[in-house]
Amino acid sequence: MESPREKMMTQGAGELSLPELISVVLGSGSRRENVFELGRRIAGSYGAEGIASRGSVRELMSSYGIGRARACQLGAALELGRRLYDPGSREFPILRSPADCASFLEPMGRLAREQFRCLYLNTQNRVIREEVISIGTLNASLVHPREVFHYAIQYSAAAMILAHNHPGGGTQPSSEDRALTRQLLAVSRVMGIGILDHLIIAPGGWFSFQENGLLVE
Repeated sequence: MESPREKMMTQGAGELSLPELISVVLGSGSRRENVFELGRRIAGSYGAEGIASRGSVRELMSSYGIGRARACQLGAALELGRRLYDPGSREFPILRSPADCASFLEPMGRLAREQFRCLYLNTQNRVIREEVISIGTLNASLVHPREVFHYAIQYSAAAMILAHNHPGGGTQPSSEDRALTRQLLAVSRVMGIGILDHLIIAPGGWFSFQENGLLVE
């Protein structure tokens, strides 16, 4: 079986999967897992957007349990990708409806772990930035308003859209989903930064709080 580096040499970088690309960047694994297993765990747990949102070396180290040198390598590769990024492939769009939001967030339906994300918008409802706020079971202790609104202030966002995924399927909001939404709506009213929707993305579909009349405190 070809290693990711050998495959890259013989077939080109475009033929490598996300775990293989990560393993090439990292170069080596750890005592517990080889480099491809590490790349596969990072890709499976966090997804491409989740990895890309962790730009600082310290955040990469804490998120993925890798040393400083490899965190620097991965961070540099991500920054290089951002600078060479072709906006025509996935430009930040204007989101006019829940269906637009669900289409933009569709890759979340393929993630192995639950994530909570925020889309930060300008006054034209164009996405300024997408941030992964937490990874793991959704609850108020993992998704704290200070994290959500820290980024809103940092990016001078006019509004935001909340989103999380249900890896196991099913799109109906849980009581925890509803409680967290009410909490964030209360803070948004004080902060003057509107929450336009909260979407649940699952492998088989999606659910919009706004569309179903649940975007209320």
